[in-house]
This record gives sequence, structure tokens and C-alpha cells, in this order.
Amino acid sequence: MATSTPNSRFQSWLLDRMVEFGFTPMSLAKGLGILDGLVEDWVAGRTVPSAAECQHIAQLFEVPVRDVRQVAGLRS
Repeated sequence: MATSTPNSRFQSWLLDRMVEFGFTPMSLAKGLGILDGLVEDWVAGRTVPSAAECQHIAQLFEVPVRDVRQVAGLRS
């Protein structure tokens, strides 16, 4: 049985939010003011956002930053 990693939890959460808000990786990157490749890494489950990036993601998706940090596996 596979265990969930912070990368896979964040990946799933992010993909759900992107669908809900109608974002592509490119449009999300533009909305966050970051490079497309960074969002592509999150979508692929290769990396998770930094604490600062979590803040911007929370603002964009209008959710508490602690929720984003938690799903990304970061300490609150």
C-alpha cells in the first residue's frame, strides 16, 4: 500500500483547485508571478511550494495559508 507524501498530497490538492478555478499551469504561474516550470514541478509532484509561495497560493485561491502549508507538508 502506497503512502501519501507531501508532494503527492499537494499535487492532488493543487490539481483540484486548478480545475475548480479554471487555471492551467501557465495561467496559475502568471497569477502567482512565478515561472511556468515551477508550477509544472508542483503539478507533476516533483516539488512543493516554499512558505512564501504558499502565502501567494492561499491568497489566489482564497483559502487560509495554514491549509496550504499543511497540505504542502510545511510547518505552520
